[in-house]
Amino acid sequence: MNFEDINFKIVIATLLIALVFLLSVKYLYNWYNLESPLENALAKDNRIQSFSIDKSADTFKISVILNNKFDDLSEVYSDLKNTLESILKNRNYRLDVKGLENEKLQAAYYNMHFSLYENIIKNNFIKIDNDIKKIADQYAISEYKIIIDRENVYLMLRDKGNGLYKIIEREKD
Repeated sequence: MNFEDINFKIVIATLLIALVFLLSVKYLYNWYNLESPLENALAKDNRIQSFSIDKSADTFKISVILNNKFDDLSEVYSDLKNTLESILKNRNYRLDVKGLENEKLQAAYYNMHFSLYENIIKNNFIKIDNDIKKIADQYAISEYKIIIDRENVYLMLRDKGNGLYKIIEREKD
């Protein structure tokens, strides 16, 4: 075989067509097997006001804004994680959960977060509840709830249709 017999223009064109085809197949696979089912699942959840999905590098960043149509933040978070894991399987993702926040709720949380983090580290959960109640009363917040499980501490603050939701990971032993 002689290099003079090879038409390099045809070889390069064939390689480019193959590359475009492979990238298109990968895009379609990701869209139909990951992104579309993920968008559909999040859109169907009536507890979600809005969401965004950002695929950067090898990690999906899913940001969710919750409405106030639920009572248990830990249940919502668990449901969301189960949904994401069933669709994304072994892929990396980061879930960011927020509410319809206002300045009053943000100011109250700012004053709460010192006690929250300190008492989570100390495993002093009764003091967390007392401190949260005191600060919620100072800011005249109509509803607060704190839920604790083995993995996270869930804080819900609600006032006049607004909500602030925080999921704080507990340190692993």
